[in-house]
Amino acid sequence: MNENEIECVICLDNNIDIKNNCSYCKNGICNCCCNKLIDRTFANLNDISYICPFCKVRNYKKWDNIDNSIIVNYFNENEKKLQKEIWKYKEIIWDKDVEINRLKRLLYKSI
Repeated sequence: MNENEIECVICLDNNIDIKNNCSYCKNGICNCCCNKLIDRTFANLNDISYICPFCKVRNYKKWDNIDNSIIVNYFNENEKKLQKEIWKYKEIIWDKDVEINRLKRLLYKSI
């Protein structure tokens, strides 16, 4: 391991990225752990925030200051979550459609 590469103390799998260092305590985390902590701020869509797991201070950063790999991984993970939710709702809608069609047939038979 290179002397500049320090293992992430949270996951113990990856090396920390110094661009993810907390602005207060200066502790760093890997890109993977950073993705799990990111919370988008909707007051300004150019900002993201995360609470440092070490000192609990909220860090605000601009998307421009984040590595491209973090951004890509963040949106890939969110895409997977959203796709799962979409399929869940599609199944609910399908079940409701089946029930509606069943009720329509019953109504038409009774007329």
